[in-house]
Amino acid sequence: ASEEELSSALELLGPDAPLFQALPFLVHKARAAAAAGNFESAEQQMAQVVEKARASESPKDLRTALLMLAEICRVRRQFSIVEGLLREALELNEQIRSMQGDSDSYKISLAGGMRPEYCMLQETLAELNKPADVLEMAERGRARAFAELIETRLGIEQRSERPIEIGRS
Repeated sequence: ASEEELSSALELLGPDAPLFQALPFLVHKARAAAAAGNFESAEQQMAQVVEKARASESPKDLRTALLMLAEICRVRRQFSIVEGLLREALELNEQIRSMQGDSDSYKISLAGGMRPEYCMLQETLAELNKPADVLEMAERGRARAFAELIETRLGIEQRSERPIEIGRS
């Protein structure tokens, strides 16, 4: 869909539509702008979505918005910004994963989505010439995958550990 079509869909939803309804359209609209080579507009649109997601206090929506903004900033080679966005998204992953009452299917989809985020952060840290941080993220990604595997194999339902904390350099 074009930016114009997505804008029309957003108008139909109205300005007071809940973010979870508007988010897919906003993300696709920013992607359409990026695909058309208008990265500055795409970045501005996603920055606004991030602010709306922060205000909505939905960790899932904020995570989605942060990842999309990181993707756009990465294309623009703004690696310092990308690093902060990805670290925040990974922290949100850990918060969401540890929330009580989440469905198993949601936890599975979240775990499957974490690997690419760790890889993208590793690539970003390599671009920023931070080899120690690259190694740390690689180890954290492997540790998270191993923990999820053990929990699955042993049928652990209750987790007593705290979420893995993603440190900042």
